[in-house]
Amino acid sequence: MNVIHRFAKATAAIGLLILPTMVFGHHSTTEYDQTVVVELEGEVVSVFWRNPHVVINVATMEDGKEVVWKLEGSSVSSQRRRGLTADMINVGDKVRVAGAASTRRANHMIVEHLLLPSGDELLLRGNRPPHWPEARLVAVTGGIDPAKAAAAEAMGIFRVWTWGRLERGWWFFGPTDDFPLTEAALAKEAKWDEFVDNPQLECIAPGMPATMGNPYPMQFVQVGENIEIREEEFDVVRTIHMSGSPDASTPASPLGYSVGHWEDDNTLVISTTHINWPYFNRVGVSQSEAVTVQERFVVDDAAGRLNYALTVTDPATLTKPYDWKALWVWKAGEEVARYECTTES
Repeated sequence: MNVIHRFAKATAAIGLLILPTMVFGHHSTTEYDQTVVVELEGEVVSVFWRNPHVVINVATMEDGKEVVWKLEGSSVSSQRRRGLTADMINVGDKVRVAGAASTRRANHMIVEHLLLPSGDELLLRGNRPPHWPEARLVAVTGGIDPAKAAAAEAMGIFRVWTWGRLERGWWFFGPTDDFPLTEAALAKEAKWDEFVDNPQLECIAPGMPATMGNPYPMQFVQVGENIEIREEEFDVVRTIHMSGSPDASTPASPLGYSVGHWEDDNTLVISTTHINWPYFNRVGVSQSEAVTVQERFVVDDAAGRLNYALTVTDPATLTKPYDWKALWVWKAGEEVARYECTTES
């Protein structure tokens, strides 16, 4: 990573504030002390505006020495929906930032608020009031073209759906206590190193079932007799075979082989087998190739919702099937954009 060195006097202030726990980019936020907000002042030395997360390097002066902090914001996908773009932050800008510092990596933090020299405050993660009372918070626009929204039509399941939340969201980053794990699965998870073993660090898309926990839009498209589920995160495309079943010659793959059928006009039921993705979730819980995934997508046209139910069965990992429910909502004019994940190397 190239860094343009610029020296700027800076101060670091620490205040108390509870930050809500969220998933972030391609890893969890468990390494960050979210009970304390860290404030920094310094000069922007580089900006990497890319998925899976935005990275901004800021140089500060601490004890007479230059220190470069690596600041991670949420993904480009999230910034776009806030109406934020890369040209809003420039190398050389004197900025103030606030976020949560890592407990494992020096001079590393997740940044939530960034105050520009203009007095504009950018919210780079979450949805909160301004951190600095005197700041002008750049409005969240939703990133939807009004013309496209006006022209959009509801077409049953065949439209773009935006992530909604139920009380038990973000299962794929949940702690081991959230799952009925076998002793063997617990032992494997204990050896997992997020910064060594995490395939998303290499921009490798998660397989089934973890890919269905993604927080970005997805679209259902009829392709011949089959259905494709096109996800924005990692540009994943799942094929749902609406006739036929896998046989002994069907190869295993990270997304597996999915067979679907309509239970009624509004309910799509999918069964997925032949999965060789090694992880049940995104933080080190393993799964075997015997894993099977059952899904139900139920369209509620009146509410503009897509209700989702997931059941994962894998005796090698789970002492009983794991059930999860989620929802997506329809926002007219929303699109599935290119994710184009880029590694830091």
